[in-house]
Amino acid sequence: MILQVLKESVRTVIVVSQAEIVEGLKEIATSGGFLISPGGPASWKALLHLCSNKQIQLSEKVVLLYTGKGYKYPDDLMEA
Repeated sequence: MILQVLKESVRTVIVVSQAEIVEGLKEIATSGGFLISPGGPASWKALLHLCSNKQIQLSEKVVLLYTGKGYKYPDDLMEA
């Protein structure tokens, strides 16, 4: 139901799997040294989907803001 409402009210909806979020946690932790909560990697992976689908060009500037702390989500971090 939530996806249907989003699809009707916004231009693009990107669904990110749990496996992609875990993969994103690893990427962000190893490349940037950041321990963040799962919302950050979800945004990161959604951005990669948009780039691969040519909805955002690699030359465009994009800012992903995220302030969540990873230590609040020990179960998700253990998967990573």
